[in-house]
Amino acid sequence: MEELVGKKKEDYRDQLFKIFNEYIVSGEKLAEFIKFRNSFNMADYSFKNQLLLMVQSKMSSCTPFFATMKQWNERGNKVNIGSKAYQVVTPINMFTVNTKNKDKQQILKDLDAVVKENKGKCDYTNMFVKIFFNYLSYKKDDREAVNKSLKEHNIELLPGKTFRPRPILFSIDQTNMPEKERAALIQRYDTKEYNPEEGKKVYEILKDVANRLDISVVEDNEEAQYSGYLNLRDKKIYVIDSAPIESKCSILAHELGHYITQKNIDNFNSKYVLDKSNYEIQAELFSALFSSQYDILRKDIEVEKNGEVHLEKELANEFSTRYISGYLDSLKSSIKREFKLKSKKITNDKIDLLAKKYFYYDFEICDLAIQALNKTISVIKDNKTELIDESINNLRNFKAKEILINFDKEEVYTKNTNVVNDLSIFPSSQDQIDVENTEKLFQDYTEYQLEKENTLKQWQNSAQNGILISEDLYDHYTNVIKNCDDNINDIELHHPEFKERFSQFLSKQTNQKESENEMEM
Repeated sequence: MEELVGKKKEDYRDQLFKIFNEYIVSGEKLAEFIKFRNSFNMADYSFKNQLLLMVQSKMSSCTPFFATMKQWNERGNKVNIGSKAYQVVTPINMFTVNTKNKDKQQILKDLDAVVKENKGKCDYTNMFVKIFFNYLSYKKDDREAVNKSLKEHNIELLPGKTFRPRPILFSIDQTNMPEKERAALIQRYDTKEYNPEEGKKVYEILKDVANRLDISVVEDNEEAQYSGYLNLRDKKIYVIDSAPIESKCSILAHELGHYITQKNIDNFNSKYVLDKSNYEIQAELFSALFSSQYDILRKDIEVEKNGEVHLEKELANEFSTRYISGYLDSLKSSIKREFKLKSKKITNDKIDLLAKKYFYYDFEICDLAIQALNKTISVIKDNKTELIDESINNLRNFKAKEILINFDKEEVYTKNTNVVNDLSIFPSSQDQIDVENTEKLFQDYTEYQLEKENTLKQWQNSAQNGILISEDLYDHYTNVIKNCDDNINDIELHHPEFKERFSQFLSKQTNQKESENEMEM
């Protein structure tokens, strides 16, 4: 695995997709990953970090039981000196400087003063459109000193978050934990054998979760044309009564998957009828991932031996290659159909890649929803009454990302949304999203143009007043203008209409100022 620390977001995202493509989409290694993520303490980590930890643990042949140095210390164990930490993607605080209605050159001077006053404790990066401020020290006293300087210079920071890979975890093999204690700790995570009785327990607790979500579970053969059915309007889930208990468990998980990941979609019932396949794909993936945590399901598969086909039992949590192929084929059909409706041509290789990337994001969404469900199940099992209502509300209000496809760039991307994931691959809001993206790009284009114009004016004013500028200031001016020109040219390459639009924007501003001046007179 390539080293991820210090890489740009785009680079490590590409690397994570490569790992997913190797272990999930191939189908052959999916069972290995499923067993890994259901073992040890992997439930504490996100899907992406599960991928990262699996690859790293395989490369180093370590026991995949991880914790931070602080967590090992709290257990009474020490990390061995010289141990190299394992990487996981973690949230990192990010700050931008508020430049609204302020002179940017003065802000830069003040920031230089803050950095000088707090040498080695902070720095900043001027990205022309935004200024990013970084704390270089995590010591409380150092940060307080930096904050004091920022306040004295009237600099306001706007908080935000970004995600970066960081080496912070250590395996149980890297600690001084005694072998006997280590073996006892790991033993409880061993994979259990197939246990049909477990299906009954899981089914009952899923019914309990559904009831707490105000959904009635009706076991009835009247809906026999379906093995299961969710009536969102009446808040009822129908499960075929004649099915074996392990199948009923899978069916109920499937229908709960519909509810948890799709319930807040506008006009869900009508959209479900129009584009049922994509909703079914996600719910089935949710059910399969959830059920894979329990050794409760078996299914008949065809196996060829000596030229004859035999039926054999296979654990459903093995996620056969046939399942993956079926999932991807469904996605490919939807993608091909939508590109055809948009009158856009696309190669089969590109369709294949888009389907895999969609699967990647879908897998992550299902995993997040299952984590929320597992937390609810855990507090119900432990009868933690004070936490049950909170976990049920979290499950009911579960938010996901929206998976979209950019038809022009032929790329899959996600968007945070207040509405739970709309699983039609190409929501009707796509055109609106394209408009919003274009408007955002025009705003960036306008800021580059104004930045360039402002810099040229400052330079011109210095020349007209006979002020000699220093070499450093000369370099600063030329770098600002060059960077603005590069960005302007790049945007105009894809949006030549912005040039005329910006001229109209300037004319409108000029007319507005003239009108204001006339009113003052």
